[in-house]
Amino acid sequence: MAMGRDGVLWVGTMNGLCTYDGRTFTAIDLPPNTAVDSVGALSPTRITCLLADRQGMIWFGREGDGLLMIDPKETGPRRILKHYTVADGLPDSSLSGMMEDSKGRLLAREYVRGCEPLRSVSS
Repeated sequence: MAMGRDGVLWVGTMNGLCTYDGRTFTAIDLPPNTAVDSVGALSPTRITCLLADRQGMIWFGREGDGLLMIDPKETGPRRILKHYTVADGLPDSSLSGMMEDSKGRLLAREYVRGCEPLRSVSS
């Protein structure tokens, strides 16, 4: 879970991403999972980690599908601003956690190697 700047709660589940505004849960339409490995194919909608950064963007990892960034002020397909995969320099396609350091850099935890800074990833 992550709290957006506007007070909306973002929740990652086994079935995708949703928001809660204090009254209603709303499912977020996401593009299809691009995972080519068997892990991603088994749980293509599972959100593995979630972060609201200091600039107000929402970042999330999806099983076998890398890292995606959402602009919470947008709607529809324009909402997804960035999608990073191993081809873009991620250490692994499945992330298990994220945090932002004091300089605004994202750090990602992946299942095998531990915590690494994402040098090419920023909002």
